[in-house]
Amino acid sequence: MRRSPGYRRGRGSHVGERIRLAIEHAKIQAYDAKVQVTVSVGVSTFPQDGNSLTDLLDKADWAMYKAKKNGRNRVYSSGSQRKNS
Repeated sequence: MRRSPGYRRGRGSHVGERIRLAIEHAKIQAYDAKVQVTVSVGVSTFPQDGNSLTDLLDKADWAMYKAKKNGRNRVYSSGSQRKNS
């Protein structure tokens, strides 16, 4: 069975969203306090976003900074605008 590039990109964003939610709902003990943290996730997809590890990391890094710039606690794919919030 052949999958379309959009399927792979969507799956990467889905995994990123699962990670984001797990971190958002985790309660972390820091000394005497419990703290809540969030994460911004950047996703890149092989081969749509690059053929080398360097290219893929650069695109994922760009997407992560885009997520931070647009409100944090989000998942962005390098191949699209906004994925999740």
